[in-house]
Amino acid sequence: MTTAVLLDTSFLISLVDGKRPNHSIAVQYYRLMLEQQSPMFFSAIVAAEFAIKQPIRDLENTKIPLIIFAYCKNGGAAYEDNDLGTKWCVGGNGGLDFAFG
Repeated sequence: MTTAVLLDTSFLISLVDGKRPNHSIAVQYYRLMLEQQSPMFFSAIVAAEFAIKQPIRDLENTKIPLIIFAYCKNGGAAYEDNDLGTKWCVGGNGGLDFAFG
Protein backbone atom coordinates (compact mmCIF):
# COMPACT_ATOMS: atom_id res chain seq x y z
CA MET A 1 0.00 0.00 0.00
CA THR A 2 1.35 3.40 -0.99
CA THR A 3 1.25 6.14 1.61
CA ALA A 4 -0.25 9.49 0.60
CA VAL A 5 1.58 12.60 1.78
CA LEU A 6 0.10 15.94 2.88
CA LEU A 7 2.82 18.52 2.16
CA ASP A 8 3.30 21.55 4.37
CA THR A 9 4.34 25.09 3.49
CA SER A 10 7.94 24.90 4.71
CA PHE A 11 8.55 21.75 2.65
CA LEU A 12 7.21 23.34 -0.53
CA ILE A 13 9.21 26.54 -0.01
CA SER A 14 12.39 24.54 0.63
CA LEU A 15 11.69 22.37 -2.42
CA VAL A 16 11.47 25.25 -4.90
CA ASP A 17 13.95 27.70 -3.32
CA GLY A 18 17.52 26.51 -3.86
CA LYS A 19 18.81 29.09 -1.35
CA ARG A 20 16.95 27.53 1.59
CA PRO A 21 19.09 25.55 4.09
CA ASN A 22 16.91 22.44 3.73
CA HIS A 23 16.56 22.56 -0.06
CA SER A 24 18.66 19.44 -0.72
CA ILE A 25 16.78 17.46 1.95
CA ALA A 26 13.41 18.53 0.49
CA VAL A 27 14.59 17.46 -2.98
CA GLN A 28 15.67 14.07 -1.62
CA TYR A 29 12.27 13.49 0.00
CA TYR A 30 10.47 14.70 -3.14
CA ARG A 31 12.43 12.28 -5.33
CA LEU A 32 11.73 9.44 -2.91
CA MET A 33 8.00 10.17 -2.97
CA LEU A 34 8.06 10.22 -6.79
CA GLU A 35 10.02 6.97 -6.86
CA GLN A 36 7.55 5.30 -4.51
CA GLN A 37 4.63 6.83 -6.45
CA SER A 38 3.25 8.31 -3.24
CA PRO A 39 0.28 10.59 -3.91
CA MET A 40 1.21 14.12 -2.82
CA PHE A 41 -1.17 16.94 -2.10
CA PHE A 42 -1.41 20.17 -0.14
CA SER A 43 -4.23 22.17 1.35
CA ALA A 44 -5.62 25.51 0.22
CA ILE A 45 -4.14 27.06 3.38
CA VAL A 46 -0.66 25.82 2.41
CA ALA A 47 -1.14 27.25 -1.10
CA ALA A 48 -2.19 30.60 0.39
CA GLU A 49 0.79 30.67 2.78
CA PHE A 50 3.18 29.74 -0.04
CA ALA A 51 1.76 32.52 -2.25
CA ILE A 52 2.50 35.22 0.34
CA LYS A 53 6.17 35.37 -0.68
CA GLN A 54 6.31 33.65 -4.06
CA PRO A 55 3.97 32.85 -6.94
CA ILE A 56 2.06 29.59 -6.68
CA ARG A 57 3.21 29.01 -10.29
CA ASP A 58 6.64 28.18 -8.85
CA LEU A 59 5.15 24.79 -7.96
CA GLU A 60 4.24 23.93 -11.57
CA ASN A 61 7.55 22.15 -12.22
CA THR A 62 7.09 19.87 -9.21
CA LYS A 63 4.37 17.87 -11.00
CA ILE A 64 2.33 17.76 -7.79
CA PRO A 65 -1.25 17.34 -9.04
CA LEU A 66 -3.79 20.03 -8.37
CA ILE A 67 -6.07 18.96 -5.55
CA ILE A 68 -9.39 20.60 -4.69
CA PHE A 69 -10.46 20.16 -1.07
CA ALA A 70 -14.08 20.03 0.01
CA TYR A 71 -16.22 18.47 2.71
CA CYS A 72 -17.84 15.06 2.43
CA LYS A 73 -21.52 15.06 3.23
CA ASN A 74 -20.71 12.36 5.79
CA GLY A 75 -18.53 14.75 7.82
CA GLY A 76 -15.10 13.79 6.45
CA ALA A 77 -12.67 15.77 4.32
CA ALA A 78 -12.68 15.22 0.56
CA TYR A 79 -10.36 15.99 -2.28
CA GLU A 80 -10.43 15.48 -6.02
CA ASP A 81 -7.43 14.98 -8.28
CA ASN A 82 -8.31 16.92 -11.43
CA ASP A 83 -5.58 15.22 -13.47
CA LEU A 84 -6.78 11.70 -12.73
CA GLY A 85 -10.43 12.35 -11.95
CA THR A 86 -9.99 10.49 -8.65
CA LYS A 87 -12.21 11.38 -5.69
CA TRP A 88 -11.26 10.57 -2.10
CA CYS A 89 -13.08 10.93 1.20
CA VAL A 90 -11.13 10.77 4.45
CA GLY A 91 -12.80 10.44 7.85
CA GLY A 92 -16.48 10.90 8.52
CA ASN A 93 -18.78 7.88 8.55
CA GLY A 94 -17.48 6.33 5.32
CA GLY A 95 -18.63 6.40 1.73
CA LEU A 96 -17.88 8.74 -1.16
CA ASP A 97 -20.72 11.22 -0.86
CA PHE A 98 -19.26 14.58 -1.94
CA ALA A 99 -20.37 18.17 -1.58
CA PHE A 100 -18.02 20.06 -3.91
CA GLY A 101 -18.82 23.59 -4.76
